[in-house]
Amino acid sequence: MNEEIAKKQLTDYINQKVELTTEEQQIIADAYQLKKINRKDFFIKEGTLCKYQGFVVGGTFRVFYTDRKTLEHVLYFAFKDWWIGDIASFYDDNPTNLNAQAMEDSWILAIGREETEEL
Repeated sequence: MNEEIAKKQLTDYINQKVELTTEEQQIIADAYQLKKINRKDFFIKEGTLCKYQGFVVGGTFRVFYTDRKTLEHVLYFAFKDWWIGDIASFYDDNPTNLNAQAMEDSWILAIGREETEEL
């Protein structure tokens, strides 16, 4: 996945919701980093801090939690142009109860808390 193409995908998506200037598009694009998540690897893992919010630019994720009986409960599947993360963990520094696992080799544009606050 080409990072420049991925970032254009993000800014095009945002431009569908609000009109951005060229400068704003560049500021947003610069705040994100492209990350490859291999099949069966996790972008978010329960019991850890959610350090990034992600915009899916390719692939598929399964977002789920595990109950006390260790049964998995799928909340949703995240495809291209979906956002994934755990806002409460991200901002409150509490461990997440969620998992976001790649179902195939996948790519995410990820943004950390510091970059989010700078935007």
